[in-house]
Amino acid sequence: MILAAGIKFISKTNKFTKCHFTKSQTHINLCHEAENQYPWMDLFKIVGEFITKNLNKRYSLNLLPNIIQMDTSQGYFETLQQASDNGQCDIVISAVNHNDERAKQVQFQCPYGSSSPGFIRSSLDPNIKIQNLKDINQTITKNDTLFGDGKIKVIVYSDYYESLILQKYSNKVQIIHAFTGDALEDLIIARKAHIYIGDVTDLYIWFTKNKERCGSDCLFKGFDSPYVFGTFVTNRIVTSYGAAITLNFNLLLLTCCVMIAMLLFVQ
Repeated sequence: MILAAGIKFISKTNKFTKCHFTKSQTHINLCHEAENQYPWMDLFKIVGEFITKNLNKRYSLNLLPNIIQMDTSQGYFETLQQASDNGQCDIVISAVNHNDERAKQVQFQCPYGSSSPGFIRSSLDPNIKIQNLKDINQTITKNDTLFGDGKIKVIVYSDYYESLILQKYSNKVQIIHAFTGDALEDLIIARKAHIYIGDVTDLYIWFTKNKERCGSDCLFKGFDSPYVFGTFVTNRIVTSYGAAITLNFNLLLLTCCVMIAMLLFVQ
């Protein structure tokens, strides 16, 4: 783990970089995406402060949480992973969805929450029936669409949601990447895309505030199985002479995750 004394990891330039904490160190860098809204900003603050508090208690440190907001407009997971790999971030505290592909690239800790995918159907081309995700696989003609291309336009917030679509519906949709929440305004309200796929919590909050602006044909739905999310650190660790600390740190984060979940439940 990145916080164990004497740990080394490989950056993207394949050079060795030492990363360790000493008694004189003052801060721990905790990163999450900048493009976010309630309740996520509050959640990340709780997670970061809670982990820092317990690290200080366990290892007799005096670290202060330095929360860094990352610009992920060029790619959500990719940006956070790179910042973790190059040492800019000690822990990524975003609500990063866990899946097998990402687990090959980073080291996840225990999840501190769960959610599920959802979508918002815009008022673009109301003649095309899209009541559930399977409907985007329907055959339509150029005459059916305002833009005359015969494609269902699907906005995806991250690679995770894109993979949900490409696995089943890659032939009949046009994927539009939008790594910020502005896409809901720029593309859904403006009727430049048919549906937006993202986290069901984010979409529900937005939809309840903007239902009238979205139009009478707008629709919000959740779909698919729930997923878990939580923190991660780099997996580019090649040696460590603090194995006992590493093990204890994993157990500590497990304890932190459980206590964070309990805290959020109470709130």
